[in-house]
Amino acid sequence: MTYIRTALTPPIQEYPQQPPQPPQLQPPPPPSLLSIPNFKSVILSTKFLTLLVGLIITSLLWVMASLSTSWQVSTPPPEPALVQLEQARTTFNQRLFKIREERRRDDFNPDYPTNFGDIQALIQARGAALKQRVDTQIATEGNPNYGQHPDWVYQSVRAETMKLLVLAANRNGAVLTYVDPSTGQKFDLSVSPEDLAQFAVAKLEAINYAQDSKVQQTVELNELRKDVAAQEEEIKSTRAQVLDASGQTKVSQTLPSKDVYGLSVRSESMNYVVPGAPQF
Repeated sequence: MTYIRTALTPPIQEYPQQPPQPPQLQPPPPPSLLSIPNFKSVILSTKFLTLLVGLIITSLLWVMASLSTSWQVSTPPPEPALVQLEQARTTFNQRLFKIREERRRDDFNPDYPTNFGDIQALIQARGAALKQRVDTQIATEGNPNYGQHPDWVYQSVRAETMKLLVLAANRNGAVLTYVDPSTGQKFDLSVSPEDLAQFAVAKLEAINYAQDSKVQQTVELNELRKDVAAQEEEIKSTRAQVLDASGQTKVSQTLPSKDVYGLSVRSESMNYVVPGAPQF
């Protein structure tokens, strides 16, 4: 074939002929739940939602029940020895709390205290004895405190008591000398700084009772000693039960062999004579 080029026609380029391409087929879209007829209406229906919530709650309850059952099965029941030990400790704590309350109970009525424990009773008795001594000194001719005002004398006693507290604060103790009435033997008992400070603070409180309280209480020391001894015996016996329940059999059997005074157990131990109280 011959082409005639003219001025009016652009040159014609020849291109190799390519075979026709088949049409490209697009893959079908993945199936969707939304393509199901009426799927949205089924999802939003009340019955379907109720059924779904019920299935979820049932599954959760089943899981919780399974966990609870497995926990109960994996926890062994307490052994009899542990139960006995816990019972002994409970009994000991209950009795110790009762004794502490009996000893530490305070009545803060400044004029007429009546509902007080052993410690406050001793402090009040110390205050009553101090008041009687101060009154005697003021009324006795030749005594350095003769004719003095009671408050001046009490202030002097306070100052001497504070010196004991200074000794304790400087880590100095004292020596208490006494005679054991069961043997007649003389002993020197070392008093620690803490014990000395405790005595000084208790004496300061006794001075308050002597100086300001309208009612002066008296205490029978031997009766108080019997009450305290009974309390100590109760503590010792219940503590021995705890030791026995915890397997400390040797110690638990040794404790009852001595009374609260450290003497061999005998029927006369409760008639132990109180030694004379030292005068500070």
